[in-house]
Amino acid sequence: MLSWRERTKRARELFALEEQALSSIGWAQSSKNALPRNQDGVCPWMVYSAIDWLDQVVSRSARVLEIGSGGSTIWWANRGCSVTAVESDEAWFLEISETLKDRGLADRVQIHFKPDLVPETLTDLAGSNFDVVVVDGPEPRMRYLAQGVELLSGDGMLVLDNSDTGGLDVEEGLSRLDNFWRLDFFGLGPINLYAWQTSIFGRQPILPVSRPLGLRDSSSR
Repeated sequence: MLSWRERTKRARELFALEEQALSSIGWAQSSKNALPRNQDGVCPWMVYSAIDWLDQVVSRSARVLEIGSGGSTIWWANRGCSVTAVESDEAWFLEISETLKDRGLADRVQIHFKPDLVPETLTDLAGSNFDVVVVDGPEPRMRYLAQGVELLSGDGMLVLDNSDTGGLDVEEGLSRLDNFWRLDFFGLGPINLYAWQTSIFGRQPILPVSRPLGLRDSSSR
């Protein structure tokens, strides 16, 4: 058992960690306000390292499809991307739509309210070719992932958040993407007090195309 002095020292160390490390990446403010944020402002609710990686490799003129909407919709649009989002929660749909208007981003986003959202709902997007497809919506997630493959451009990428949950059916579904490379990002993300995993899949090699090292875009603050 730790002594009083040791417990005090540990408490001070944890406080310093929050003040210096967690505040610098935006987590402290995100957790306090229960809003997904990083050091630049509003961000996707996925692992921070995955967000940083996407920011470096995805073109700012990319076409993005989101199955589920939120902070990520604002983040993609704020980067300059053209976003199509499909949302099944009406209250959340209205809130995100209003936020996009308030931020002057509505012209970059087509957000669709689909109260009976199922994978087949996406068939009206047939013929579309998206550079990025983000699957973070309701179950059955693997069927959405399969539908997303059909809507992906030849050199596009799939993003699956919470890829470490869902059991064997998820792993079996992911194993079918045998012609894709896979990157797993495990660690801390906005709001949550625990680490989780975000996975990214693609067919073609990628190169960084975004900001130079050390340059942050603070326009979303």
